Amino acid sequence: FTLQQATGTNDLQPNKEWFTLYPNPASDKLFIDFLQKFDSAFSLKIIDPSGRVVYEEPGFKNTGSAMITLENMKSGLYFLQLTISDGNFSKPFIISNKNN
Repeated sequence: FTLQQATGTNDLQPNKEWFTLYPNPASDKLFIDFLQKFDSAFSLKIIDPSGRVVYEEPGFKNTGSAMITLENMKSGLYFLQLTISDGNFSKPFIISNKNN
């Protein structure tokens, strides 16, 4: 049995903070601050606990921050996923104080 180091993952930094979310819990809007500079466009997705994509913004350009309106999303746990050339990075957030 021989174990070899995988190649192509040395640049990934899983503990690196790529973005912050607030407020959490959120009610009608979610704000995102990007903590890293991205040279190319990336995608943002909001995913519910069942894995269903409920919001997607492909080709997003990094302007330092963003705001997503949470209309038509039920209260509960969600994940914001950022997809860049280095991989997928996600953070959980909660939608609360809604009438649904």
